[in-house]
Amino acid sequence: MTGIHGFSRRHFLRTGAAFGGAVALGAPFAPFVSPARAALSDVPVVDRLTVTALVDAYFDLLAQNEQRAHLHVQRGRGLIHAQHGLSLFLESVRGAETKHVMLDYGWTPAALMNNLKVLGVDTDRVEALVVSHGHADHFGGLMSFLQERRPKMRAELPLYVGGDDTFCQRWVAGPGGKRASFGVLDRAGIEAAGVKIVVTEKGSIVAGHGFTSGIIERSSGEKVLPNTIVEVGAVGANGCTGSQHASHFTAEELKGNFLFDAHWGEHVTAYHVKDRGLVVMTSCGHAGLVNSIRQAQKASGVQKVHAVMGGFHLAPAQEDYVTGVIDSMMREVNPDYVVPMHCSGATFSYVMARKYPQKLVTAFVGTRYVFGA
Repeated sequence: MTGIHGFSRRHFLRTGAAFGGAVALGAPFAPFVSPARAALSDVPVVDRLTVTALVDAYFDLLAQNEQRAHLHVQRGRGLIHAQHGLSLFLESVRGAETKHVMLDYGWTPAALMNNLKVLGVDTDRVEALVVSHGHADHFGGLMSFLQERRPKMRAELPLYVGGDDTFCQRWVAGPGGKRASFGVLDRAGIEAAGVKIVVTEKGSIVAGHGFTSGIIERSSGEKVLPNTIVEVGAVGANGCTGSQHASHFTAEELKGNFLFDAHWGEHVTAYHVKDRGLVVMTSCGHAGLVNSIRQAQKASGVQKVHAVMGGFHLAPAQEDYVTGVIDSMMREVNPDYVVPMHCSGATFSYVMARKYPQKLVTAFVGTRYVFGA
């Protein structure tokens, strides 16, 4: 069966399902077709959004605060831990109403819990949790966070995931095809902590202020770059039926269980900031940076993008591919700001700094990005 943009899944398994494989730019990116209507109704408009990077790959104690047009960048101070992973704390203001959401939880509890304390982040009033996809560097700190902080949080607490495959076992392929576990999200443990799991393949309003995109359509020429192998099926106590996979693999392929990870259940989180447009958080962007932005636009019906931030999963790619993605994003979306985090890669920042320096905002863990300021 042919995979995304003409590449078979077997091709990916043969040529580098492990982290770090590079790819060349394929077919030109498809032109953007404006969505006919929003998938969600009445996406809220907030007056201000503050995104705090609780976990990210880099820290610079000497980085200076920045004031941009409608964006204030406040750098973190103290003994902050950087690691390969991502966690964002989202505070939104709408009139007299303030809401708090946590998006992803880093790779290790040590980094997340340390940074929460150093940055003085109050999680007691968090109204919703979001997991972007089933990779350990995005959910690794979640269970320890719940164990320590859940007792002081609200009784009704939802956790939004984009699809059932968020709970599938992931593997990294090593030398000779030997597999090493890349973790599995503990469905039973989350429910035991009194958290309601909400699987939302079509997107959802989150805490009355933000929204999730739903499953990301693959409409551009972007590829899902080599990453993990996903084990689909009733595996272990979690039970991973991977309902999304049934639409993308043959019955024969599904018998093998171990498939190239196309992240069909991945989703993005976004907010509509008054007079500015969307702030889109891709988290890891396996489905493609342009695709991820398009999905947020389609879900909300809002075309103006104020900022796109998060991991873009372009670290494994060659410079020509990265340049093609960036040029496509600028041509079709033209966001005011681009904040590459986590797995975006040094090449992405290099190309942005060379071609679109006024758009680039350098990311460090501990930073607060205040949109609508």
